[in-house]
Amino acid sequence: MAKQDQEKILSQAKKICQARNVRLTPQREEVLRLIAAQPCSISAYDLLDLLRISEPQAKPPTIYRGLEFLLEQGFIHKIESTNSYVICHHFEDPKHTSVMLICDSCGSVRRK
Repeated sequence: MAKQDQEKILSQAKKICQARNVRLTPQREEVLRLIAAQPCSISAYDLLDLLRISEPQAKPPTIYRGLEFLLEQGFIHKIESTNSYVICHHFEDPKHTSVMLICDSCGSVRRK
């Protein structure tokens, strides 16, 4: 995803969190940024590896708590079959439905 689109998503997420009176902590924001930067779905442990570049002390609970928050807020989707996560491009609309096509060979995800 283009840097400009990532910034737009982060900005929207911040506004939504303020409106809902929930806290988008720096760690949660970084997890969201990392997911938004991915060209395909990403696992929690791959996210942890990326997070450790900027936060070497990060542990698995850091990622899982962040993912849980982002899922609750509707900012990301969990792909159960691959146990991975992708950014939601329509989180301003909480009633939207997402259809995802998952490649059996490489695991890449496309949204329709």
